[in-house]
Amino acid sequence: MAKGIPLLISFFIATGGAAQSLRWSHTYDVDLKPNVLSSVVLLPDGYGFVNKSVDGQQGGSFTYTVVDLNGVTTFTNTTFTPGSNQNGGQSQSLLALPGGRTIMADTRSVFGATDPDAVVVMFGPTGDTLWTRGYGQGQGDALTAIDTIEARGFALFGTVELGQYYDMRLIRTDTAGNVLWDQHYGGPEDQQCYSGQRTLDGGFIMAGFKYFNNTRMNMYVVKVDSAGNQQWDMAYGSPWIDNVGFIRQLPDSGYILAGAQRLSETGLRYPAFYRLDPNGGVIWSRVYDDLVTGPFYTVPHFIAGQGYVAAGSRKVGALSIGRLTKVDLAGDVLWDRTYQTNTQIDHYFYDLERTLDGGYIMAGTAFDSLLVSQDAWLVKVDSFGCLVPGCQIFDGLQEQFTDLTNALTIYPNPVTAGPMVQVGIDLPAGFNTTGALSLGLVSSEGRLVHEQLLPTNATRAELPTTGLAPGLYFVHLRDGSRWLSGGKVVVTPP
Repeated sequence: MAKGIPLLISFFIATGGAAQSLRWSHTYDVDLKPNVLSSVVLLPDGYGFVNKSVDGQQGGSFTYTVVDLNGVTTFTNTTFTPGSNQNGGQSQSLLALPGGRTIMADTRSVFGATDPDAVVVMFGPTGDTLWTRGYGQGQGDALTAIDTIEARGFALFGTVELGQYYDMRLIRTDTAGNVLWDQHYGGPEDQQCYSGQRTLDGGFIMAGFKYFNNTRMNMYVVKVDSAGNQQWDMAYGSPWIDNVGFIRQLPDSGYILAGAQRLSETGLRYPAFYRLDPNGGVIWSRVYDDLVTGPFYTVPHFIAGQGYVAAGSRKVGALSIGRLTKVDLAGDVLWDRTYQTNTQIDHYFYDLERTLDGGYIMAGTAFDSLLVSQDAWLVKVDSFGCLVPGCQIFDGLQEQFTDLTNALTIYPNPVTAGPMVQVGIDLPAGFNTTGALSLGLVSSEGRLVHEQLLPTNATRAELPTTGLAPGLYFVHLRDGSRWLSGGKVVVTPP
């Protein structure tokens, strides 16, 4: 009997980002142990997350971390959990509250206990634990997402194992985490919840997956009213084994569902979007077999007048790397970009938030360039998915390395219009290029003003600045379809 898909566990990193830049990649390591990062929240002056370290039978810790708008750590507060590890939660399992508080829906595994327990932790403004509540009910309990109900309490979304099967679970609590009601949804076979949200009518929507006779697994959605009574449920996908679905309600009371789907029984899982009406009917669906395989694995976002964005992973050979994809209102791809710190070990995104400057921040796990152990990973990009402004103007650009941000040295800087600006190139020893190197110069308005090919072993190049208008320009180093590094140069009047 299938017992469902195990919750994906992420482990850890620490990369460098340019100072005073709102585009960056950083990894964050706790005690050189495998780290888990499921969700990130926007704060008034930066971002907050909980980095969970895992240490086998010794137990681990969870570290409440706040970083500024450049990704630089403002403060951390670590709570050790001897004899247990916290490694649950999915997209939007962390929620920022008034008064500087933050609440986390998670899963705790206690050594010696038979099964994991659903748990909620409330943090104060400095990361101190205000209270913790456990919600054990069945043989195995997990929480994956949380939403707030004004000042009246919380909705907790997760999964419970009862007998042979898993059911979706929705817990309604007061502001102190005390249970008001607790419902689960399912029946024969397994159904697990990976995302949830309070809906405009006061009810709730949940999404995850459902098994059918152990031969078919589809993205699965359940809608309930404000008292937890089920109103409808729908499965979406192929006749074969697909992937988990993540859902968001739209302003018209419909929904956008993100996940992955097969196009044949033995085929690969391609990223997929389903646009649904308020009753779960399909308005349109797209399975992107023209993109590289790999699932969307975050709650999607809606950008009014533009379309939808979701993050997840893309398979490149045997390697998984972080992915961010934007489609228009009809589901047509606008761009599909990936991010990685190395070419050796997997990377994953588990959460996505749209930032106040119109860009995006992704949360997940990766290894830094030293490949020591898995770290928490945050990547902040602009509205085009670029780590340096202007990447969208290069045709075919997809992959972006995040651990090579210091590979370029640009001098003199500022430079007077007229002479050349020098660019030093310092790629890591043994770094394998897959195509010709090219160096591009982009204006702050997003116009390509110069591009030149370089030898694959180039360590130095010159960019002409004659005739350039004074202002800010961005330098891009590329390797075929891969963005490797970038920087900025200021051109001053002669």
